Amino acid sequence: MKSGAIVLLLGLLAVWAQLPPAAAQVRPGDCPNIRGPGICVERCRGDDSCPPGRKCCSNGCGHVCMTPITRPREGDPAFVQGQLASAFVWNCAVLMRSAAGGRSAAATDVATSARQ
Repeated sequence: MKSGAIVLLLGLLAVWAQLPPAAAQVRPGDCPNIRGPGICVERCRGDDSCPPGRKCCSNGCGHVCMTPITRPREGDPAFVQGQLASAFVWNCAVLMRSAAGGRSAAATDVATSARQ
């Protein structure tokens, strides 16, 4: 009975050692897109193990600290400004198309880039 309890205790201790700290927080931003396989090393174990302003990201094989990509979120002034700019470009494309009496190449290019 005692040996079973000791094995269970050691198993729980091993699992606990692999868990990140309770205070670990995910930093804002997204990890950059992976371009091919990276070096197979584990240089971080979570965002809190990286210097300020960097995130722990997969490099295709291991994990390293990288500068995150930040994208504006809905409600942020940058997001609203981007939405207004897209709407403006879209409306300009529509006006160019109607002024040309149909779909012109310029209007098609502008409309396509506005939707992306």
